[in-house]
Amino acid sequence: MARFVNIVFMQGEEADEVLDKLERRDAECSILFHGATEESIGEAFEYLRQWDYGDDDDIRDELGAGTHDKIEREDGYVLTWNLGLSYVGLMRELVTCDECGATLEDVGAACRDH
Repeated sequence: MARFVNIVFMQGEEADEVLDKLERRDAECSILFHGATEESIGEAFEYLRQWDYGDDDDIRDELGAGTHDKIEREDGYVLTWNLGLSYVGLMRELVTCDECGATLEDVGAACRDH
């Protein structure tokens, strides 16, 4: 079972800079986007990870993503964004034991006994 730690969520003007780089907004036409690339996605992950302080105080049982959100995964992180609704978010995945709820870091001999 996976749970998620909410790292950062940006919306509106706060998200514009990340979305512009992520979706590669055309400098000459502000409404034309060229779409995300592997490079722009990697840059978005790198930029948003700066808000991961290692705290697990905002844990969610489900991924915070809507039906029309774009979703990318990298190294235990999940990037979600929606250009039309002007938001971007980053979550860190916590893998947990189905029986005792221990996170991946805590999984050890106790979980192997189930």
